[in-house]
Amino acid sequence: MSLKMNIKKRGSQKDNKSLVVLIHGLGAPETWKNDWENLILNDQELVGVDLGIVSYDTSHLISGFLKISGTLQLGNREITISEDKVTKIEILARELKRELDLRHTRQYENIILVGHSMGGLIGIHYLLQEIENRNPTRVNGYLSLATPFNGAPLSQFYKLFKRVQNHDQIKQLRANDDFLDETIRLWQTHLDSPEIHDIDFKFCYGIDDEIVEHNSAIPYISGRKWTSGVPLSGTHGGILDVTEGYESSVYVQLRDHVLNVCERNFGSSLEIQDEDSTLDVTITHYEQNFNLYIGNNLGDKLDLELVLHNTSSKTVTVWEILLKRGSNCISLDLGEELIVLGPGVSRKKKFSIRKSESVNSPEDVIERVVSYGITQTLIVKDNNKNEISKIILDNQGVNGVKKDEAFKPINVDEKIQNILNKFGKKYKDKFRR
Repeated sequence: MSLKMNIKKRGSQKDNKSLVVLIHGLGAPETWKNDWENLILNDQELVGVDLGIVSYDTSHLISGFLKISGTLQLGNREITISEDKVTKIEILARELKRELDLRHTRQYENIILVGHSMGGLIGIHYLLQEIENRNPTRVNGYLSLATPFNGAPLSQFYKLFKRVQNHDQIKQLRANDDFLDETIRLWQTHLDSPEIHDIDFKFCYGIDDEIVEHNSAIPYISGRKWTSGVPLSGTHGGILDVTEGYESSVYVQLRDHVLNVCERNFGSSLEIQDEDSTLDVTITHYEQNFNLYIGNNLGDKLDLELVLHNTSSKTVTVWEILLKRGSNCISLDLGEELIVLGPGVSRKKKFSIRKSESVNSPEDVIERVVSYGITQTLIVKDNNKNEISKIILDNQGVNGVKKDEAFKPINVDEKIQNILNKFGKKYKDKFRR
């Protein structure tokens, strides 16, 4: 048995429905250990997601009759050497199927395959063979990192070693190899199938990759090279650097892709809602200004900062935050389509609104300013459109709570004084409360 998958559970959570499967590349079985494992399993945005780490027999060179194994340092690169033959990529894909079909992996309804270099070929070949053979698959997402879909020019270098080695994996990475041609043929055959359309694909490449060129890292089969190809800083192996933790560019791509896939598939544990859950929302900054410009344009500037905290025992998904102003309603831009908060998890979010409205009369100005400044309400909804929090904004504070230094609500009387002066004191009674 060459390929194995080791599943890592997230803490005490046993019934998670989503699984991220990491598949390493040629000669790099240590790729995902420690840093990647810790990041994913401790990421509070990926609550409900377990991790599968794939390992298989691989090396950069086969020593043949020399009977040498270990690593060789060539400049800045470490080359692995093995005296044993390696398994062909299509066989590794079959072994991946075997692992994903095991009883203890059947609990996962939502699987995301992530492959670096040759690992991406193992993943896509497995996926296409399942579709070709009309087998139902639970894979809903696929992310490749510098995968040579169209071959790797550097693999030609290994022709120099042909007399002393027979390396099946490297031979299959050459452009126009039968394996790559068959993979592209299958992809082309099923390109318009609903099974392919239901999978969220993302292809990343290294800007300084010396092994897999970016034209190879984005498959020819993709008609969306501009939108599907994501550049990452670094070399072939350097793109996997996560020393910046959750801010590392490659990790941000992975996390966003996982969240997007989970959002599309409501069976994911990320979408399990606690019907009785409520969300604690604290306003740490709120400031609003109104200005009347020449031409009867009323300018409205709102800066708002919220801290959302999940006090329930289950995951809460924030789908929409609405700002209600009298009879008007504005949906605040989340910057993404949802915010996922696990039990006890908090998240800070900033919003800015810049608007300009035409006003026809002093009464029109007064109506808007008073309405916006006094009766604004924040409503937070989950993905089932249920209200999970509501906050009333007024110049007395939030829900009657006294103001603190961080909370800066608008003083309606002060802010509209300049507007009032433009229309005369006869409108002053309009502002009495």
